[in-house]
Parts: sequence; C-alpha cells; structure tokens
Amino acid sequence: MNQQEDQIYSLRNELTALRAFVRQEYIGNRRCYSEEEVQTVEKRLHFKLPSPIRTLYIMMGDLLINSYELRPLELLHWDNGCIGFFDSPESDVIIGICKDDSPNALYYWEENDIEGESYVFAEEFDACDEAGDENGRKRAAQAYLQYWDKMGSPDIVPCKMVKSPKCCNSLDAYCLYLAVHSLCEWAEITAEESNSFAYYFRSESLHSDPAYLQEKAKDILQMFIPLSDHTELVEMNTYILAAYISKDSNSLLTLLDGDIALTLLTVNPAGTDALREIEKIIKLSFQEKGGTSS
Repeated sequence: MNQQEDQIYSLRNELTALRAFVRQEYIGNRRCYSEEEVQTVEKRLHFKLPSPIRTLYIMMGDLLINSYELRPLELLHWDNGCIGFFDSPESDVIIGICKDDSPNALYYWEENDIEGESYVFAEEFDACDEAGDENGRKRAAQAYLQYWDKMGSPDIVPCKMVKSPKCCNSLDAYCLYLAVHSLCEWAEITAEESNSFAYYFRSESLHSDPAYLQEKAKDILQMFIPLSDHTELVEMNTYILAAYISKDSNSLLTLLDGDIALTLLTVNPAGTDALREIEKIIKLSFQEKGGTSS
C-alpha cells in the first residue's frame, strides 16, 4: 500500500464549506454532536474513531441522521470487531470499518440480529431525537445497547468494499460523498415545497464522451474549484469531479450517482441574472427548480 492509499483526511475544510448550504428545514430538531460527546462514545467503545467520521458527526451529524444515512453516535457498538456507521440502501446491510484493517477501509455486512428486535429501540431513539426529547434519547440508547450486550457478538461476515471510485471504498471519501448527496436530496425536496431557496438542476444530461467531459471540466474551473484539495476524494472519473465549490463559496456544483447531470445549489436565492452569468461562464444551461428569480 502506497503513502497516498494510507492517507486519511479529516474533511474539516470540506465540511465547513458544505455547512453553509444546510438549512433548518433539512435538519428539523436534530443536532450535531460536540467533541465531548464523541469522546464519551470513544471511551465506551475503548476506541478512537477515525478523523473523517468524527468530523462528520460534529459538523454534519444533524443532516445525515435526518437523512437516515448515518447511525446516531449513541447507537454505535462493536459487532465482532467491526463498527457500523452507515445504513446501506440494501435492507439490513451495514457499512463501517473493521478493527483489524486500515481505519480508512470500508466494509459491509449483514447485521445479525438473532431476535430481530433491535429496530424497536432504534425507532424509539429516532422518534425522541426528532422530537428533541433528550431524556428519551438517553433511555432509548441505553435500551438499544443493553439489547446488543445481551446478544453478545453474533457471527458476521464482513466484506471489503473495493469498487472504484474512492467514494465507494474509503471512509473519508464516502463521508464526503454522503454529505454532498444528502444536501442535494434535501434541496430537491424543499424546492418542491417552498420558494425560499434557490435550487437548480440540469435539464439535459451531459455527454459521456471523455473528451467532452474533459473540456467541460475546464469550463467549470473558470468559476469553480474542487470541493477538496485532495481531488481523489471527489473524483467520479478522470475527466470531471463529483463536487465543486464556487470561488466565492456561495454555489455548489455536483455530479452524483452516475447520472451524468450537474446540479447547482446556492447559499441564497441567486436570481435569474446570477444564474445566467453562471451559465455563460461554464457553458451549460440550467433549469430553475425552486426559489425566486429577480
């Protein structure tokens, strides 16, 4: 394994930039975690969490938990030498890390809940969390952990994630991808329900031809920069990145889920004139999805 593969990034700069795009309607009554709360869980687990997941809980935990993409910090537990942080879209599949491998290596496994009742305590925790009931959260978390303690360490078969690009196999890139993905999902949901936020999406797909994408990346870089200095974290292929931030930090341009189409989010309603200026610079046409135009 070379030095670049060994490197794991904290994501603090990237998540700081993304935080400006989080709105209250995305998070409800959820909240992020404090450094002290992370340390308390680490003491319980007898394990220091890797830097990117620590940063994700502290800076974007409210957004990701409200999106059901991140397991609440209080519910983390050892599962035969593995800790699961993320619920996969596939039923009962957990994504996390294994103690015996690199802290940046992602694994997936089917959580072996023999009695099939852990979800009862998890759902109770979620309801209390959404309602902002702190005492209820504590009681539900304690019941959940006691349940797993009683279960012992059921056998699991962790499988290492090796699929490219990097967001599919490393903790740091996956954390960053989920933050961007959740922002885009919530922006689309709220754009359907409210005129208070400017959200735009490509009305027409990009061409998948490599030469075209390489040229398009050059256009984008006239106004935007990669979200991360470590471009391998946001790389979809060798020609275009998954996430760009504007040089004034007020716009986010993303390419997600292999859907060769760009999405543009803005911190504040951009207005038609500002949108047309962006279109002119990057030579792409956007369709307005929400917000007000001026």
